[in-house]
Amino acid sequence: MPLGRVMRRRRKGNRGKIVGLTRNKRRYWRRKARARAWAALAAWAARIAARRRGRGPVSPGVRVGRIVFFGFIAVLVAVRIGDIGLGYAKPAFGCRVTGVIDGDTVHLVCSGQGAVRGRLLGFDAPEVYSPRCVSEYARGIAATQRLRWEIWKAREVKTIGFREDRYGRRLVTLFLDGRNAAGIMIGAGLARAYAGGQRQGWCQ
Repeated sequence: MPLGRVMRRRRKGNRGKIVGLTRNKRRYWRRKARARAWAALAAWAARIAARRRGRGPVSPGVRVGRIVFFGFIAVLVAVRIGDIGLGYAKPAFGCRVTGVIDGDTVHLVCSGQGAVRGRLLGFDAPEVYSPRCVSEYARGIAATQRLRWEIWKAREVKTIGFREDRYGRRLVTLFLDGRNAAGIMIGAGLARAYAGGQRQGWCQ
């Protein structure tokens, strides 16, 4: 056989060996990479388990704190759902009241305008989000809950007013079963009569 043909066959055979060797190397490195990944994952899981074992059982104080915290969150969510549900369940004239922000501010849903904040006219209640003293905050919480309760138990809710103040809130007069909410809150001692201008403080 001529020498040229022999050399060509050897070259072809060597190429096949090189290709096969390259494929085997790729498979080897892939398996090795997978093994390393699994080993790293197992080490991470072992570290997490060790940390948990090192912490020991949760103390009763921590458990009580968690229960109180999540219970408080659940109450807030339930109150908000109740505000929205009752706002749509009962007949309303004007905007629907779907939430209470503080003693004189509410969430409204108005046709053609959507969700807005409403400032109730005729009275001023203590602040909750920017109180000047602890007593004002406590009174603000009481006023907020009283207004919410009055809205919840009312069979008919009516709002009148279309103007807006400088904060973008809709200025409305709220009537609950025909009674002005201003008279209810002032009569309960949780608000003062207010017709605009400078407000009096609640920290005397």
